[in-house]
Amino acid sequence: MKRPTSPQPGRVLVAVAEAGPRHAVMRALRTAGYDCVAVADGLEAYTLLQESPPDAALLDLDLPRMSGLELLRAITAMELVLPVVALVKRNRLEEAVAAMKLGALDCLPMPVNPGRIRELVLEGLRLRALVVAPPTAAPPVFEKMVGASPRLQALFALIERVAPTDASVIIQGESGTGKELVARALHNRSRRHDRRFFAINCAAVPRDLLETEFFGHEKGAFTGAFERREGAFELANHGTLFLDEIDEMPVELQAKLLRVLEEKGFRRLGGREEIEVDVRIIAATDKVIEELIQAGRFKEELYFRLNVVRLRVPPLRDRPEDIPLLVRTFLAELERSTGRRIRDLSPRAWAVIKAHSWPGNVRELRNAIERGVIASTGPVILPKDLPPRLRVAPSPFRTLSVPLGLTLGEAERKIILSTLEFCQGNRTKAARVLRIGRRTLQSKLKSYGL
Repeated sequence: MKRPTSPQPGRVLVAVAEAGPRHAVMRALRTAGYDCVAVADGLEAYTLLQESPPDAALLDLDLPRMSGLELLRAITAMELVLPVVALVKRNRLEEAVAAMKLGALDCLPMPVNPGRIRELVLEGLRLRALVVAPPTAAPPVFEKMVGASPRLQALFALIERVAPTDASVIIQGESGTGKELVARALHNRSRRHDRRFFAINCAAVPRDLLETEFFGHEKGAFTGAFERREGAFELANHGTLFLDEIDEMPVELQAKLLRVLEEKGFRRLGGREEIEVDVRIIAATDKVIEELIQAGRFKEELYFRLNVVRLRVPPLRDRPEDIPLLVRTFLAELERSTGRRIRDLSPRAWAVIKAHSWPGNVRELRNAIERGVIASTGPVILPKDLPPRLRVAPSPFRTLSVPLGLTLGEAERKIILSTLEFCQGNRTKAARVLRIGRRTLQSKLKSYGL
């Protein structure tokens, strides 16, 4: 999905109680080409949201008859994907934090800065353009892998070419990228598709049992071997054997694996009979094998035997355009498995998803969406429903999205308010996270009119 960088000016609801601030906001937006609809109380705004939802909204939290906070709750209940900028009177910090927790994109004190209003509405419309229109066709799916990015499509094309052969393959990729899905795709599209796909995680089997797992054993081969047992090579005969985390295989076992690949046969532990096998080997690793060879931890001969074809699975951070497709796929899967129908994520939750670097890749994204589905109390996932590690910076390297063009003071304000929101309005905790004194934080908030 192509992410627009400059969405067309849209229709904006301006719900502000007092005439002066309302007209100032409308002037700021109309000069930028936005079509504004103005109302002076909450019930009027609520009716308009029901009958003709806008593309974005600015809500005064002090609206009569129905407050801005009540409108934010109603927006969630109506399943609207609507970026909202909350407007609050000065020295009303608790209301500002509450609005952001309910999904507001940001919260500004009145009187508002016209330039800042335009920037926030543009930011909100960009987020909305990312998610508001579901794809007209089903997400591109290749053997349970979802993605339309050029890097993933190139991988799919290479799988199509390699699968019909019997070439050994090394799949390289970070944890959580879907290396086993790639291995299964190779098997399913090969001439062995009607035979067994057998997977072994070399890191999950105790080292002293690995040889038995691979080659099996005869009755009486060792203490506790009460009966003959077939190993992975026999079980996968005429099919595919997938060796995950092959970099964890002991060097002495690597030598035996190399012999099997060269001679197409082996003996069970404690056995004398040579057993012939016809197995395609697919190996996977999240390491750089060449570095392991230099360190003496991987046999170079085995590497050459396995590395007929190497497939690299791109990390999720290198294909961010696939994230909306994956999220919608996960929401559909989770609706079937949990019975919970979640229509979408709020614009602010999408911003959290977009800002995260996803070191755990697709697996981490799916877990985050599953947590959001379970934690959500409405039809839309809010930031508070997502895992805390996405909402609170886990390390000094976590980034916060700050639009270009802001002054240093405006960027500082965004960082302070976002930190305060993540700390649930706790000023002492927020000051500690920001590494500033509590009095300094209070002074900053006072200067913001909060």
